[in-house]
Amino acid sequence: MSDRLTGGCFSGAVRFTAQAHDDPSVLKFNMETLADEQPDNFAVANDTRTTTGPEVIAYFIQQQEPQHG
Repeated sequence: MSDRLTGGCFSGAVRFTAQAHDDPSVLKFNMETLADEQPDNFAVANDTRTTTGPEVIAYFIQQQEPQHG
């Protein structure tokens, strides 16, 4: 399953089920977003970079700002 998101700050992003990929081992899971909003019983086996909700929002706001230079 995959679909392209069409609204909000994630517009244009693609989400998909990793198991739908022919070879899921090629997918690198290296960052968790909204880590501060995950339930206490959620964990991943590998080391990842984690970002909080405010960090994700700040990133997308920065991407929307005109670049001067």
